[in-house]
Amino acid sequence: MRLNIELLDIVQHSQPGLSDISLLPTVKALDAREGGFMSYNPSFRECSKMPSGLMRDEHIRKVIFDSRDWVQRSIVEVALAMNQFLGSGVDRWVPVGRKPIKVLNGLWVKPSIRGILIRDRIAAPTLVVTRRSIELGFEDVLPFLMRGGYEFHLRDDPNFHDFVVLDLSRGESGAARRVREFRLSDIGMMSLPEFEHILSTYGQAASLSKYGLQIPTGTSMTDLFRASKP
Repeated sequence: MRLNIELLDIVQHSQPGLSDISLLPTVKALDAREGGFMSYNPSFRECSKMPSGLMRDEHIRKVIFDSRDWVQRSIVEVALAMNQFLGSGVDRWVPVGRKPIKVLNGLWVKPSIRGILIRDRIAAPTLVVTRRSIELGFEDVLPFLMRGGYEFHLRDDPNFHDFVVLDLSRGESGAARRVREFRLSDIGMMSLPEFEHILSTYGQAASLSKYGLQIPTGTSMTDLFRASKP
C-alpha cells in the first residue's frame, strides 16, 4: 500500500502530539487514515500574478471552479486571502511543484512548500497551512515546521534567507480566512535531535501500520524528506 505524506501529515498523525509522540497511538492514527485531504491546488494557480496588486477578487471567483459547493467556497476563500496578502508588499511569488516524489518503495513524499516568497530582496520558501484540522497554537507545531523548513530548504541553499509559514487554516469567530505570517527569523526552531526523533518514530509507526513501510536499517527519515526537495 502506497503512503503519501508531507510535513503537515506528521503534525496531523503524531499521537498524542509531536513532542510526546508515541508509537502505538500513531500506528492507530495511520491505520484510521482513509484517502487524502481536500486539494487546495486551485487556490494557488493565480498566485504568481497577485503581487502586482492588480488582481481583482471578481477574476478569482470567475477562474476558480469546483462543482462541489462547499469545496468551491473553501478554495475561493483561500485564494482571496492569498490575493490580499501577496498584493500588499510582496515583490514576487514563484510557484513550486507539488507532485509527490518516490523516495522509497511504498513511500512518496510531497514537497511541503507552495512557493518562494520574495520581498525586500529576501527569498523565503513558504509553507501554507490550509487544513482546518491543523492547530498552530500548540507550542511545538511551529518550531517543528520551522526546523523542517530549515533542514529541507535553507540548510544547503545559500540563496534562501528565511522560511515562512502562512496560516490560512481558519478565520476568527466564523470570519473569512485571513493570512497569519510566521517567520523562522522570528519564531526559532525545534532542536534537530527532537525533530529527528519525531520523524523516526513516525517512520516506525508507518512500518507497523497497514502501510507496512519497509525502511532499510540505517535509513534516516529526515534524509528521505530531504530527497523530496523540489
